[in-house]
Amino acid sequence: VVVLSATQTNIATISHADQFDPNTGNNTSSETVTPQQADLSITNTVNNATPNVGDTITITVTVANNGPNSATGVVVTDLLPAGLTFVSATPSQGTYNSTTGVWAVGTVTKASTASLEL
Repeated sequence: VVVLSATQTNIATISHADQFDPNTGNNTSSETVTPQQADLSITNTVNNATPNVGDTITITVTVANNGPNSATGVVVTDLLPAGLTFVSATPSQGTYNSTTGVWAVGTVTKASTASLEL
């Protein structure tokens, strides 16, 4: 299991054998693992920042992936505050649960965006 985002090198070395090894040059092997990375950003905009009581507004949440790799398993939480009533959700991808505020976005490929209108 990869637990750090930095490049890791695993080195295996033969440390002992009962017999003589005439070629010790092949007794070490290494492998480098470079975990994928995705630079995600999020913006939250509203179509009317100064509505009257009773007005319907649209909040747009946008997730952008600036790369260098695709982001998988992306989940965003955006639960509306008590002063707003949920009417509908339109995600460009994935599903939104208005009770929990969880938007299960899924995969956002590099250099792309996903949006949710509430």
